[in-house]
Amino acid sequence: MAAKFVEGTLDVTLKSASDLREDMSVKLDAYCVVSCASTAHRSNTVTDAGKTMNWEQTFHFDKVASTSVLKLESSMRRTPSDRSSCACKIPLTRACTSGSDEVCVPVLDKKGKPIGETHVSMTFKATSMADGPTKGNWILPTYANKDCWKDYEQGKVVGKGSFGTTYLVTKKDTQEQYAVKVISKRKLTTMEEVEDIQREVRIMHHLAGHPNVVQLKNVYEDKSYVYLVMDACMGGELFDAIVERGTYSEKDARALMRTIVSVVAHCHDMGVIHRDLKPENFLLLDKSANPVLKSIDFGLSSFYQEGQVFHDIVGSPFYVAPEVVRRSYGKEADIWSCGVILYILLCGYPPFHGDNETKIFEAIMNKSLDFQSDPWPKVSEPAKECIRRMLDRNPKTRASAQQTLEHEWMRENGVATEKRLEMEVLTSMKKFSAGNRLKKEAAKIIAANLPTDEICGLREMFIAIDVDHSGSITAEEFANALRMKGNSLPEDEVQRLVSNADVDGDGTCDYEEFLAATINQSKLEREDRLKIAFEHFDLDHDGSITHDELMQSLANLGINDAGIKEIIADVDRDGNGQIDYNEFCLMMRNL
Repeated sequence: MAAKFVEGTLDVTLKSASDLREDMSVKLDAYCVVSCASTAHRSNTVTDAGKTMNWEQTFHFDKVASTSVLKLESSMRRTPSDRSSCACKIPLTRACTSGSDEVCVPVLDKKGKPIGETHVSMTFKATSMADGPTKGNWILPTYANKDCWKDYEQGKVVGKGSFGTTYLVTKKDTQEQYAVKVISKRKLTTMEEVEDIQREVRIMHHLAGHPNVVQLKNVYEDKSYVYLVMDACMGGELFDAIVERGTYSEKDARALMRTIVSVVAHCHDMGVIHRDLKPENFLLLDKSANPVLKSIDFGLSSFYQEGQVFHDIVGSPFYVAPEVVRRSYGKEADIWSCGVILYILLCGYPPFHGDNETKIFEAIMNKSLDFQSDPWPKVSEPAKECIRRMLDRNPKTRASAQQTLEHEWMRENGVATEKRLEMEVLTSMKKFSAGNRLKKEAAKIIAANLPTDEICGLREMFIAIDVDHSGSITAEEFANALRMKGNSLPEDEVQRLVSNADVDGDGTCDYEEFLAATINQSKLEREDRLKIAFEHFDLDHDGSITHDELMQSLANLGINDAGIKEIIADVDRDGNGQIDYNEFCLMMRNL
């Protein structure tokens, strides 16, 4: 029988640390980052820290399991760029079993040498018990107990990672090629690792529809593995293309960067921070002369709300922003990473480098941009100015994704228009507004039957917009949300969008109506979902929706007989006075 584990909430009191420093003659500032279960907290800074550093701060963590590990990283610095760090890990088995624990644990430097100790106390409150993070429980219950290899023929290995392997596969019924990321559940030993997989799937569903984001086609899970079926990108990594060519022309670099930054703008508009932007995470769809670029690997990405601050250092050293090194950052860090990519595209090497992580971080914090060495004298001033705006060390004055797309270099020679890109949610709501009442009701039915993994991103967005937590969005709340994302609309247009999304006519847009109005078109077009929606209106299940059936189904919406006749006339292609399944599907798929 699999060992039981407990899940619940954890309060950690960081008491003190001692003997972390050798040279007592130098004044240092010190702080500690406490992390567990995908959440990190930064302590107060102890100014002029001595031999013993006292904090006496308590931090709260949700969804902690007995398999989780508490991580402590102490950082000491003379100046913002001159810092040293040391760390320790605390297993939570005893705290989760007994309800509390108090420990003094050895702290290790970067070379693994013990240099002192940290004093911590913990209080745990259980909320549930289970069989383990991957034993006896499904990681993704929506896709549980499904056999991937019934639908796909396994091919060659195209990639390997820490937790699994990616294969090129062929779909048996269509002979189309895809990539399948096979993740070994045996290697997921902590709840944090399980949650990383769950979050990656939810974010990929949430970002679906953008032409330059790799599409998650299907998900399977059996007793041993999770399978993520995605677009097969056979053109190789952007990084390899850069190495092969040495450098890109400004025209080539501009085209690539518009794609990369548009992906970042889409992520930010959808409430997602990427946190691991680098050339290796962009693949070419094929080996044609002008291949489509696809963004992959959202394993370090996270949902966020405007103003949210992250504290954990993630990403590849060459591409992290200064505020990431300082452990206090937001979505602006993604733009810094884009600036590093653009710099590399134009010269072939990163702007900030060093022999090790510490040296790289020092360069990121202090080194000036080099625009004197070859080939920079040959690069245009607008290109260099665009890079300066993206690699501004102050995140508050750094260019946003939208501002970067509007920069004169990005739209030089008519390559890019000056028109602002619309939020995906705003675009979806405009399309929803144009639909008839039958299509809107059908969209609500489909939205109501979508798996949680596919809509949790939209749920996060709804919560962020619904600032008074009333369960409904007013026109004013929607307008404020648009302004925070850099999209302003006239008051009457905002009111019209909310009114059109308000299917039940109560004056606001509730959660179900918001889902129906904002889900991506691709989610409305799946055959199994269209059948569920059609059968809701086809009351006698004879394959056609009649005038009477439509009137009965829409009775609560206040649509009169003339309105019903208008809907049927709009959708009924063969003129028989009814809506058959094919006509219904054409209506739902019509953009």
